[in-house]
Amino acid sequence: MNVRTLNGAGVKCFRPRWRRALDSPRFRTAKVVIHVLIAQAVFAALALAQSSLPAGESWQQKLRQGHTLANEQRFTEAESALNDALHTAERLGMEDPAVAACLNSLALYYQSRGNAETAEPLFRRAIEVLRRRLDAADPEIGKAYFNLGEFYRKQRRFEEADTAFEYWLEAVDAGEETVFLPTLDYLALAHFVDRRLALAEALLLKSIELAESRLGPGNPQTARSWSGLGVVYLARDKSAKAMEAFARSLSILGETEGSESDRAVTLGHLAATYAARLQFAEAEHLFQRSVALHEAAEMPNGRELATVLNNLGEHYRQQREFEKAEQYLLGRARHVGGLGWRRTH
Repeated sequence: MNVRTLNGAGVKCFRPRWRRALDSPRFRTAKVVIHVLIAQAVFAALALAQSSLPAGESWQQKLRQGHTLANEQRFTEAESALNDALHTAERLGMEDPAVAACLNSLALYYQSRGNAETAEPLFRRAIEVLRRRLDAADPEIGKAYFNLGEFYRKQRRFEEADTAFEYWLEAVDAGEETVFLPTLDYLALAHFVDRRLALAEALLLKSIELAESRLGPGNPQTARSWSGLGVVYLARDKSAKAMEAFARSLSILGETEGSESDRAVTLGHLAATYAARLQFAEAEHLFQRSVALHEAAEMPNGRELATVLNNLGEHYRQQREFEKAEQYLLGRARHVGGLGWRRTH
């Protein structure tokens, strides 16, 4: 029977199963890695939206100027520059792909500023421009539908988002490009954060299938997809499948030069899976290996290392090895600030 002590006062309360799951170390591990992977993949998604801008004249310079000003948080000037880019592109013809590129950038800008009402029609107009000039399965149309779907997803308008993503997936299936693959993982892990776990699982399986067919089975992209799938399986209480997915990821990464950081992350997930199965000796060994790899990496991921240290500290605390627990939890505090646990015995 699962109970917890409140405020050290010996008052116990029952927690429902879903609440225990969200509070568990394994779900905290999953949440952190999801946000890390999303942070990595969102750059791929934005680059995808801008990767093949059509040739033109000064509209491109104004577009770049708008992006620079937005990054510098000079928002009034950025909005003006992006609108100037659109007006300049429109002189090439209202159905020119340059117009769609500028509409998309302006829509992304308004979305980032929280102006959804202005952003939505711009996303839709960009699609309309491209559909008049390109085949329905063209990658550029797919990218425009992805941006619209992501806009709807962030608005939690999931039915409309799913419809837009279906058009994007048609473009993914129709082409031979590999630039879409990190974006598939990004969308899968975004669905994970939205608690749409079945969709996340399906997209990661699709990502693995496409990566293996287009890049071959032994590549880092496939390994990252297997690791992400393991995180989803773990959150769905499919620990045996999670272990298999993490093992597949590690078998690929073991043959890949410069993969220490990815291996450290995946070892941490595998350790959390063993801990969830109450196989504590195996979990401890894997946690220690993950910490060693993180610390040996030339550019260690401090947030991921903090997660592993936290889980290892929690492992020792549950085993009532408080000195070891305090050592690793203090190590976590050095990376993220705050201890998050106080010794009470």
